[in-house]
Parts: sequence; structure tokens; C-alpha cells
Amino acid sequence: TRGSAIPNDCTLFRFMLWCPFSYCLKQIGLIDDLYGMVLWGVTDTNKTGSSVMFSNLYTDKDVTLQKANTQSAMGSRLGENTFPLILDENKDILTDPRNEEFLKNIVTDKIGRSVKDRADNNSMNDFPSLRMTVSTLNKNIEYKPEFLKRYKVLYYDMSMQVKKQDKTNFNKKYRPISPDTPLKQLRHLGKAFA
Repeated sequence: TRGSAIPNDCTLFRFMLWCPFSYCLKQIGLIDDLYGMVLWGVTDTNKTGSSVMFSNLYTDKDVTLQKANTQSAMGSRLGENTFPLILDENKDILTDPRNEEFLKNIVTDKIGRSVKDRADNNSMNDFPSLRMTVSTLNKNIEYKPEFLKRYKVLYYDMSMQVKKQDKTNFNKKYRPISPDTPLKQLRHLGKAFA
């Protein structure tokens, strides 16, 4: 049912539509309207599920849904492609004050801040900031005003919880790995938008 989640889903869908082109927008200097996303709230409200589902506009979940709890892990993933990077339970990165500039640079800069090399902690690497991020959390974090200028934070409350039976039925019909899933029809919209 999740009717109360429609505004959040629409905001997330719009984000997924334009975010693969964010690097192009940075290259031509149109960064004022760019932002990353943080989805937080009650468990079982389909925060990660909706993110993965809407990313089917252009790609599949193996490309978008990943884990990263350090700057170096996240930095290397930001340079892989331009598809959205969905980070499930990403509180380690978001709550560490040392990451404030790093998180801002993801949205504003073509080349993000140098981060330690994953294989060699003594050397630093610059990473191209090709991707926008969607972070999902169950607990709220206090955000500074500077962060909120570059990230939209959406709250998912109890009314948005998905019943177990509804989830099972949905997954049977719309499983992204299924070759004939109706979600693959989103690709036509993605191609038209591109």
C-alpha cells in the first residue's frame, strides 16, 4: 500500500533519472542544482529496495548497490562509472566529521579529494567523482547546514512499512534478476531521457 511514500518515491525517481548525467553537468559548470540523497527511517520501508528498483532505468543492482565504510573504498567506487552509487547503512561515512569535505566534493567537484590508496595506505589517490550517491540508514544523524545544501534527506515513517506478504508478492513479479520483469520497461524511459 505505501501511499504515503509516493512523494519520497517521486523525489528518488527524479534523482535516478538525472544522476547518471551529473558528471556532464559538472563539466559544463551546472553544479548549483546537483545533490546526493540520504534516505533514513523505519526498517522495512523499502528505502534500499526503491533505490535499486529505480536504478533499473539505466543499469542493474550489481552495479549500483555496494558497501563502503571508508573514504578510500568509497573513492574508488565513485570513479567506476556514472551510475548512482547506492550505499546501504552508510552511517560510518556520514557520521565521521573527517568526511565532511569529502562528501561535499562528491557533489561539487569533478575530481574528488585525495584519499588513501586501498592497497597502500602510505600513498594518496585522486578519484574522479563520476557518481552521485544514495545512502540508506535506519537511524537519524544530525546534519550540518553545509551538508544539507548538497544532500536531500528523506524520512520514511511507520506508514511506509511494507508488509511481508506484499514484499513477497512484489519480489515474485518484479525481481530485477528476472529477464522478463516489468521493471526492465523502465529502461525505455531511461533511454528516452538520455
